[in-house]
Amino acid sequence: MYEDEIPTSAQLAFEKSWNSQGRVKIENYAKEVVRTTRFQERVLELRKKYEIPVNGFPQVDNRTVPPREWVHSHSDTNRELWKDVEKMCADYGLHFVYWSDPIQSVLFYNEPLEAMHGADLCLLVDLQSEGEDPFSKEIQEADNRFYPLAIRISPQATQRDIIDFIEKHDVFIKQMQEHYLKDATGQKIGKVKKKNPKVQERNDFIYENRNLPRRKIMEAIADKFGSEAVIDYGHISKIISLEKQKRKEV
Repeated sequence: MYEDEIPTSAQLAFEKSWNSQGRVKIENYAKEVVRTTRFQERVLELRKKYEIPVNGFPQVDNRTVPPREWVHSHSDTNRELWKDVEKMCADYGLHFVYWSDPIQSVLFYNEPLEAMHGADLCLLVDLQSEGEDPFSKEIQEADNRFYPLAIRISPQATQRDIIDFIEKHDVFIKQMQEHYLKDATGQKIGKVKKKNPKVQERNDFIYENRNLPRRKIMEAIADKFGSEAVIDYGHISKIISLEKQKRKEV
């Protein structure tokens, strides 16, 4: 390994935060949302409304969001689209600061959805600094809506102190969470399970080919993923059924 390839402490901290359970969970939830029939319908509605090609723009190198070739890229319509995407984020319980760009990438380019850094079920902020130099009212309102609870931490507290506080106040924390969960009906972020990407890719492939005879699907699985990935007819039917259910509102 060359010297300039050695990870710095900042890089290591970044990678550690990127693998947080909350980040993985909310990204899996967002990916489930994108696969739903209703989300795909809304994408088509927005493409029609804003004169975006029905299948999106080609995925070229150095692409921008929005694309330079989009007829409205430098007009006020761009702002109108952003507001519609912001509303989509709110409808699905996703903070627009972290999810508007990924969703626009889906809208414009059909790119796979990927979370931006900072997207998580928890948010780390410096309250004193924010008070002195606050974000816009729009961002502050979104922070309050998606992260309504907070634990203030003394600079003297150790990691063990913080964990101990959470463990010993879990009943009160849960009670406060339940108060806000009443207004989040239909948003099942906390129930999304971690998935093996290769298994999900296979399941998506099976769903996309669901109208083929089961034997043809088995052969296609073997061709694309190898003989070790082949499953029986019953398993294929079960996956198709589960994927149909997931494509309803999550």
